[in-house]
Amino acid sequence: MTAVPRAVTLASPAKINLFLEIVNRRPDGYHTLSTLFQEISLCDTLRARVHSGRAMTMSTDDPALRTDDTNLVLRAARAFQHRFPATPGLHFSLTKRIPIGAGLGGGSGNAATALRMCADLIPSHSPREPQILLSLAQKLGADVPFFLQGGLSAAGGVGDRLTPLRPAVRRSYFYVLVFPGVFSSTPDAYRALRFPLTNRRSRLKLTRALNAGAPPDVWAPWLFNRLEDVVLPRLRPVGLAKKALIQAGCMNALMSGSGSSVFGVVENAAHGRRVMALVRRERWEVWGVSSGAGHGK
Repeated sequence: MTAVPRAVTLASPAKINLFLEIVNRRPDGYHTLSTLFQEISLCDTLRARVHSGRAMTMSTDDPALRTDDTNLVLRAARAFQHRFPATPGLHFSLTKRIPIGAGLGGGSGNAATALRMCADLIPSHSPREPQILLSLAQKLGADVPFFLQGGLSAAGGVGDRLTPLRPAVRRSYFYVLVFPGVFSSTPDAYRALRFPLTNRRSRLKLTRALNAGAPPDVWAPWLFNRLEDVVLPRLRPVGLAKKALIQAGCMNALMSGSGSSVFGVVENAAHGRRVMALVRRERWEVWGVSSGAGHGK
């Protein structure tokens, strides 16, 4: 019988939205989306170790991050423990690299990673574990289910109805990611939308190109984010970051999610390094990242 580990360490990746259209506003105040999630190589690191008792506790190297009952890592762990009472008490240690409030899904990714860690550390596993993890993820937040599977997915609903894409050609894509140092409020961005929205966009061409493994110069012109309409006029640094990426040679640039991070599409890692050398002059946080999980440089 395989011994149950006493500790586990996992990377917790970020995501970008290659496409984001708002379909409608629902009666419950949420919004129906059409989006494309891409997991990227910028990661936090989450560690969990078993301790005596049943308490779920947490520490982090980021003083701006709350570690009380509102933290998604602890909420995920407690939800898992409620479903699987044999789950021991755990202490989580989070090393942050993904900026908070940047539209990169850092908190949601941390929650999904915590769920996977809990599954690794309990004495026994349910045969229906994947479905149970998904149901727990759906209750924690709209982006959390995506981070359970990662990769590239089209999504509808509030972002939780996922259709994984399986490109015919395996290809890594490269981006330069900029965090301009300002916080963008997701609720404020959605509240600022005025319905009915005009000139609606479809993700169909972009999805087809990505599924075919097309090179980035084919699909980069089809990137779209409806929330840019309301965020860029309010947060000038976001617009400046987007402009700087394009002027530095990116094929296109787009705000991710509700901001404030912006990514630019580049041909390869070397192209990304040339772009980074130019945009770093603005004293922004800048990373060269690729599609898939790992560590951005």
